[in-house]
Amino acid sequence: MMSTDTVLVPRIETLLGIWAHPDDEAYMSAGLMARVRQTGGRVVVVTATRGENGTEDPQGCPPELLAQVREREMHASLDAVGVREHIWLGHHDGELAQIPRAQGVAQVVEILRRVHPDTVVTFGPEGMTSHQDHQTMSQWVTDAWLCTGSRSALWYATVSPEFHDSSGVLRSDASWSSTEPGAPTTEKPRLNRSGQRARRRKVPNPPIE
Repeated sequence: MMSTDTVLVPRIETLLGIWAHPDDEAYMSAGLMARVRQTGGRVVVVTATRGENGTEDPQGCPPELLAQVREREMHASLDAVGVREHIWLGHHDGELAQIPRAQGVAQVVEILRRVHPDTVVTFGPEGMTSHQDHQTMSQWVTDAWLCTGSRSALWYATVSPEFHDSSGVLRSDASWSSTEPGAPTTEKPRLNRSGQRARRRKVPNPPIE
């Protein structure tokens, strides 16, 4: 078991995180990824898009430039928590809901069969911030997990109870809920900050995605 401030997390041999945009993996699971790596486990991260449209100023920061910046930041962030394996799905930011569901699910099924994780983490059905890309990823991952026989544990990123009393800004107190009874549902991973420090961009307001 992996000890944390609030719960004992079952030992994870292979963790697969599946997300929509660069930085999702840091805000949602950097602490969990670091714990798995520290105990000798394998971590693989999947990102659907390069987040090229995640700005309110596309003229000042064109999509092609923002994609390069976010890709560099993501790799620096993963490096900060010891993660070396990453997979791109190659989709366009903000357009995941337009992709046929069967196509997206098939991509995730192929990765599940290739990686053989014992634990999968992704967004819950609400997408954490209600972002449509996040919600779509939750659908794809859940469907793929069911298609492959539900052999791994499936965890959804959620928030601590304190979050619901806050202003609503996404912070580093992400937690995990699970499809399995008795799995950890609360965690405050201070290690999230090590991944976030690798990012140059500031987030003074709630992130767009």
